[in-house]
Amino acid sequence: MKSLEELYLSCRDKSSKAHIREAINCYKGGAYRACIVSTWIALVYDFIEKINELALTKDREAIQLQKEIENNRISNNIDYFLKFERDLLKRMSAKFELLSPVECKILERLSEDRNLCAHPSMVAENIAFKATAELARYHIINVIEFVLSRPPVQGKAALDSIFEKINSSYFPLNQNEIQTILLEGPLSRAKASLKRQFLKRALNEYMSIAIEQLAHYRYLNILAVFFELNKEFVIDEIPQYFLTILEKADKETCTKVCEILNGTPDLYQCLNETNRICLREYILRDAPVYIVAALDQVSELSDVIFGRIQRFENEQMLEFIMEYPLDNPTSQNLKYSIDKLISSFEKARSYMEAESCLNNILYFTSKLKKHDIERIVEAALKNRQISEAREIGGMYLRLYESIDISLVDQSTYEKLKDLYFYDDLLRVIDMKRGK
Repeated sequence: MKSLEELYLSCRDKSSKAHIREAINCYKGGAYRACIVSTWIALVYDFIEKINELALTKDREAIQLQKEIENNRISNNIDYFLKFERDLLKRMSAKFELLSPVECKILERLSEDRNLCAHPSMVAENIAFKATAELARYHIINVIEFVLSRPPVQGKAALDSIFEKINSSYFPLNQNEIQTILLEGPLSRAKASLKRQFLKRALNEYMSIAIEQLAHYRYLNILAVFFELNKEFVIDEIPQYFLTILEKADKETCTKVCEILNGTPDLYQCLNETNRICLREYILRDAPVYIVAALDQVSELSDVIFGRIQRFENEQMLEFIMEYPLDNPTSQNLKYSIDKLISSFEKARSYMEAESCLNNILYFTSKLKKHDIERIVEAALKNRQISEAREIGGMYLRLYESIDISLVDQSTYEKLKDLYFYDDLLRVIDMKRGK
């Protein structure tokens, strides 16, 4: 649990810090009634400062309220400020969306306790209201966490400030860095309305940018981070946007939608049946191999992906394996692809073909299983085009240098003895076993 001093340091505004410092000092001195009153005052002044900040960003409602406050200050209109305080929390929550409904409800208790503390209040006959240390601390923590530590973030000005930063030349591509920036900005505690506006605008920007431009990848990563941070919200909201986006189901549109699904496979459930049919046809006919590989995470697409990879040549099969997002070959489609490339190696009809096939296999040794290693060894024993190929000995050495040696069981070890480059393999195996 954070101390009051740690919470104090998270306050943004200097004026608000001064007021909440007074409340903390009262708390430490045992003046709990004064503490609660000072805490409420800190909240009021912080809200006024937020209005001033929003006014600088050309927020119309903030400008109007700022003028209203100033005019009534000049005229010393006490009645206005009494009403201003009564309506403060509702205004912060409903009009400026600076508080969630739950936060607003919690802070209403502060307003009530402030009134009890600021006036002679009797809770029973001849018994005055007494503020406790626990109550005072509770209110300080809530005001700092819900209000004083947060920037004014809602409205069009906040949205514009987000995209001004995103479109900067120095905005990162790395998802971890993007997450840091988003969590430190207005989206860190955005209400549904701001999230909705951000999602719509980010999708529109992404769909309008040509594939392979730097901004295309930037927005793709921004969307992936936003989806990860707001999964439930996105799953509820995005179906309506997919409907609009996929009205034009051309190749580029389908590619971009599939790239989004690659980063967040759960969003496949947000597509209607018409959209799914279109994407399945796209995968069968035109999808680049990297998209086919990534979409294999979507279990509903496994069959259509299998139909596509059956048509792959060896080079496309290799690309599918290399682009596959998981190291562990759990997918049947990945297993099929590995089996097919090993089968091509086993059936090699020339020295050059044998070397080419094994060279391809060397690219994905981390995905090989024990059975795969056995097949590769047996292939050299059964096919002379493999065993007599000029470079094959060196390739087997590279294979055994890169695999987990626990994949080589005793029966496979015995079979290696029939290969002419056995002595070299034995040195590699013994070295990896620590002999």
